[in-house]
Amino acid sequence: MNRNRMFQGGLLFLALINCSDALAEKVSLGPVGQLHFSITIVNKSCEFEKADLEVDMGTMTLQKPIAVGRVLSKRDFTIALKDCGSISKASVTMDSVPDGDDDSLFALDTGGATGVALKIEDDKGTQQIPKTAGGTAMDWPISGTTAKLNYRASYVVVNDSPTSGAANAMINFSVEYE
Repeated sequence: MNRNRMFQGGLLFLALINCSDALAEKVSLGPVGQLHFSITIVNKSCEFEKADLEVDMGTMTLQKPIAVGRVLSKRDFTIALKDCGSISKASVTMDSVPDGDDDSLFALDTGGATGVALKIEDDKGTQQIPKTAGGTAMDWPISGTTAKLNYRASYVVVNDSPTSGAANAMINFSVEYE
């Protein structure tokens, strides 16, 4: 009986050796494949000195008569960039809800002042129109490792019967670099 087990064990061992030889043979599974790799390497973008900006427009008084197009308040503000490396141009797009009376301006948040909208221009007077109203990016040349993108915000009367109240607006901006 003991010999029988040894004989069976020997057969099992021989079977395993023969299987390992079969597994070691190279078997063609089809044509050779190829792997393609791709990567896009870009320059490091600038960083914002402050990612969120708050522009205090002060307090205004609505005095009659109020004419459409009248500017009620102006404030300069800057989007400051740092660590720009080899960046040569920044393209800024701004977007929010366009004003219902003048879609080239940004609408104010609901629940506050009415008949007034926000206008944003660069330091040369070129207006930044909301992207959703067809506005395009504003290009800024970058030289050196820092840049100051200087803008002016102003509240503009857009209809004949503006009302007082909070005149807040949230504008989203994005910057693309070259």
